[in-house]
Amino acid sequence: MANSLNILFVNQTGLPDSQVFITFQDPSQTLNVSYNGQTLGRNKAGDMMTQSLSLETITADGLHVYNARGPVVFVSFEATMAHDGFSMDADLSGNAQPSFIGSGGANYFKAYQPFEINYEGSETNGQGNLTNINYFGAALSIQSYHGGVSGELLQTRGNTDTQSMSKRLGSLVNGPNSELAAISNHGKMLRYIGPSSFGAGSNPYPSFDAYLDYLCSNSITSQIENNNAFNTMASPAVGNLNYNYTLKFLATVSADRTITLAGEITTTITPFGGSSSPGKTYTGASMTISPTIGSHTSAAIFNNTIYGQADPLGPGKGSTVFNSIWAELANDMANLGLCLNKVPGTTYSTTQSLAIGEITTGLLGGFVGSDLAYFAGDPAYQRYDKSAYKSIPSAAWWNAKTVPSPSALQPAHPYYSSYSEVIFDATSNEVYSIPFSDRFGQGPLMQTQLYNGKVVDTWVVTIGRPLFNLS
Repeated sequence: MANSLNILFVNQTGLPDSQVFITFQDPSQTLNVSYNGQTLGRNKAGDMMTQSLSLETITADGLHVYNARGPVVFVSFEATMAHDGFSMDADLSGNAQPSFIGSGGANYFKAYQPFEINYEGSETNGQGNLTNINYFGAALSIQSYHGGVSGELLQTRGNTDTQSMSKRLGSLVNGPNSELAAISNHGKMLRYIGPSSFGAGSNPYPSFDAYLDYLCSNSITSQIENNNAFNTMASPAVGNLNYNYTLKFLATVSADRTITLAGEITTTITPFGGSSSPGKTYTGASMTISPTIGSHTSAAIFNNTIYGQADPLGPGKGSTVFNSIWAELANDMANLGLCLNKVPGTTYSTTQSLAIGEITTGLLGGFVGSDLAYFAGDPAYQRYDKSAYKSIPSAAWWNAKTVPSPSALQPAHPYYSSYSEVIFDATSNEVYSIPFSDRFGQGPLMQTQLYNGKVVDTWVVTIGRPLFNLS
C-alpha cells in the first residue's frame, strides 16, 4: 500500500493559481496533510476549517494526504477588481460549514465547490466523491491513478463543463421564485441551489403531488426490496455473526398522497466462516411518508422528505411513521449489539433510512410507475429482463445494464427531480445529484486506497470555471 495519496490540481478556471484555493473542513480533527514540505494546519485551535491555501502555494507537487477521516474539501475562488469591478475573498476559514443558502451564514457571498475524501492510513477501503446535491458553483472532475499520472488510469468521475451545466440549471429556475435557486453577489452568479436544500419551507422546485396523484389514480404499486447487513463484532473474527436484513414491501399511494410501504423484514444469519441460515421474520412491518401526520406535519415537510430523502424532523417525527414491528426490530438490534462501520447503535436508523431511501430514490429518478423496458446488467436479475420498471422489485432498478435517465423513465411527464436529472445526464451519474445516487449502477464513488486490487496513489482534480467567471 502507498503510505499517502497525492492529490494534484489542474486549473481550468480562467483564474491564476493565486486565486484558486483549497480548504479542508475537518470536524474529526484527524487530518494529516502536507504540501511543499509543510504541514497543513487549522487557523486556530478547535477550528474545523484548515487554512485556505492557493494552488500557487500548494505548487505543482500537490497535496500529500496521510490521514483524512471524511473531511469535505472546498475549492474556493477569489475575484479581483479585474472582474468587472467585482471582488471576493476566497478564504473559507471558520468553525462553521460554509453557508450556501441563507444570507446570514458564514462565507455565503463567496464562490466554492466541494469534493469529499476518506483516507485512513490503517485501512484499505477509503472512498471519495464529487457532489452537487445541495448546490452547483463550478464543475470538477477527478481521475485516479496507480503509479502516478504516467501510470495506469483507474477511475474517472465528473466533468469540467460549467457552461453547459449552468445553461441547463438556469432554465429550471427562471420564473417568480428564481431568486431562491440562483444566488448572486453584486450581479455575479455564485451557485444554483438544489431542491433538497430548502428545508421544510418554500421550495422553488415542483412538488411531487402530480406524480403521486398519477400513481394513486392508476392504482400503481411498487415492489420495494433491498437489504443491509451488520456484524456483532466491530472487527469481524471467529465468533462474529452477520445479520442481513431484507426489506420486502409493497408501496402504495392513497388519495391524500400518503405513501405506505407494507410487508415484512426477513433476516439471514451467517457465522464467521460458516453457512447462512434463516433468522427472524418481522411480519406486518409498515411505514408511511405523509403530509397529514400530526400537528408538526405539512406538505412542505413531506416534499422535503422526498427531495432530501430523509425526514427533516428525524425518522418517525415529522412526515414518517414506523409501526410497532419496527420498534421490535430496533429492540432486537440493540440487544444484539450490531455494528455498522465499526460503530454500534446506528444499525436501526440505517435500516429506516434504507426504506425511506429506496422509495424516494424511485420517485426522484422516475422509476416508480415507469413503462420503460428493463435490461438486466446483473445475472441475479436476468429473470426481469425486458419487463417494465413498474413491475419489477426496486433492487433490480439499480442493477440495470445501463441505469436510464429520469427523462427516459418518464418521457410523458417530468415525474422526477428536474435538478438531479440535469446532474445525472451531464455527468453520467458520476456526481451525486441526490443523497442516494450510489444506487444508480456504477455510481459516483471513487476509491482512494485500493481499486480492483491495485493501489491508488494519485488523484488528479481538474477545476472548471466557476459560474461567476463564465464568458
